[in-house]
Amino acid sequence: LVGAGPGDPDLLTVKGYRVIEQADVVVYDRLVSAEILALASNKAEMIYVGKKLDFHCVPQEQINQLLVDKALQGK
Repeated sequence: LVGAGPGDPDLLTVKGYRVIEQADVVVYDRLVSAEILALASNKAEMIYVGKKLDFHCVPQEQINQLLVDKALQGK
């Protein structure tokens, strides 16, 4: 898991930057900037899970299960 912070890729940790570049799957919400998403490989599966105040296009329980499922697949 990598926190996107304020959205500036220059503020990511070195490890966070590297993990995003190497990720097989990126699960993200509306707070992640386009610049950070652009760090992901073209081969990475990008999964938008939304989330804004009082509206979650994917309920938190489903997000949790998605993370578990992808981890169990080795991603």
